[in-house]
Amino acid sequence: MESRVWTRGCLSRYERVKLPGHTDAFVGLAINLGFLGTASIITGHLLTAFPAYPYLATDGPAALSLFTHHAWIGGFFIVGSGAHAALFLVADYRAWSLPGLERVLAHRHSLVVHLNWVSIFLGFHAFGMYIHNDTLLALGRQSD
Repeated sequence: MESRVWTRGCLSRYERVKLPGHTDAFVGLAINLGFLGTASIITGHLLTAFPAYPYLATDGPAALSLFTHHAWIGGFFIVGSGAHAALFLVADYRAWSLPGLERVLAHRHSLVVHLNWVSIFLGFHAFGMYIHNDTLLALGRQSD
C-alpha cells in the first residue's frame, strides 16, 4: 500500500495546531469537552422545543427530565473543559505575556498541591455525609 501525501488544504484541525508534548491532550480535550457540553445543552433545548416523539409534547415530566438530563451532562462537560484548560495553564503554559499571570503561575507547584488537598477534603467530606445518612437511615432516625 502506498502512503498518501496530503496537500496543505486537507490537514485536520489536529495537524494544523501541533503543540509540544502532552499539551495536545489538555488543549484538545478542553476544546472537545466544551463543544460536546454545548451540543448536549442545545440538544436538551431542541428535544424540549421540538419533541421527537408524540408523547413528549403532552408528557411534561418526561420532557422536563430529558431537558434536565442533557443540561446537567452538558454542564459537567463544560466544567471539565474549564478544568482541562486550567490544567494546561498550570502545567504547560510557557509564553508569559501577562505579568500578573506570570506571578501567579510561577507558584504552580503550590497551586497543584492546594487543589489536590481541597479535592481530597471535599471527597472525604461528601463520603462522610453518605456514611452519616446511611447510618441514620439504618438506625431508623431519618428525622435527625
